[in-house]
Amino acid sequence: MEQTVPEARFDEFEAVRVFPRPVVKHAVLIPIPRTEDGMDIPTFIRPSWGGRQVFYGDYYGFVKDGKVDYGSAKEQWEAMHAEIEPGYWVKTGIPTAYQAVAPCRIVTLIPSDDGGIREANYVLAPGDWVLRQPGGEIQHVKQANYPAIYFTQDEAVELGLTTMTNGSFADWALAHCRGSVPSL
Repeated sequence: MEQTVPEARFDEFEAVRVFPRPVVKHAVLIPIPRTEDGMDIPTFIRPSWGGRQVFYGDYYGFVKDGKVDYGSAKEQWEAMHAEIEPGYWVKTGIPTAYQAVAPCRIVTLIPSDDGGIREANYVLAPGDWVLRQPGGEIQHVKQANYPAIYFTQDEAVELGLTTMTNGSFADWALAHCRGSVPSL
C-alpha cells in the first residue's frame, strides 16, 4: 500500500521556519561500546513509538520517567539543542516545515541490522507536517502532535519569533528555560 502513495520530496518553496516550544529535556550521552581495536559496536534501542533505533556512534538518550524513551545521534542532538545544565537541554534549532495537502510518504534512511542502509517509509495524512531539521534530516510530525512540540504560526507571530534571527531565538529559548530544570 505505502508504495502506491506518492513520495514527497521536501518542498523548499512551501516550507516556513517553525519554532520549537522551549521545553527542558533530560538527555544523557551514551557512548557505544568499542572492540579492543577501537571499532564501534552498533547499539540497538527500542523507542517508545515502537520499532528499533540503531546507533553506530555515541548518541543521546532522551530520558522520560527514568528510562531512555528514544535516542538521537550525538552530532544531530548537539546541532539542534543547547545544554542549560549538565544533562538538561532545550531545543534551539529551527526546522523548516509545511503541511501535507494530500496523502504522501517520506523516506528516511535507517541503518539496518546487517550494517547496511534501509529505507523507512512513513505515510502522512493531509495536515501532517513534513520537517527538515537544521542538520538536513527529514522528519514528520502528525498534525495532532504538532501543537505540543512547535508553536503555531499565529503564536509565533504573536510572540515575535518570526522576526528573530536563529541566534536570537536560541537566546530567547534558553532564557525561557533557565531555572526550570527539575531538582534532583
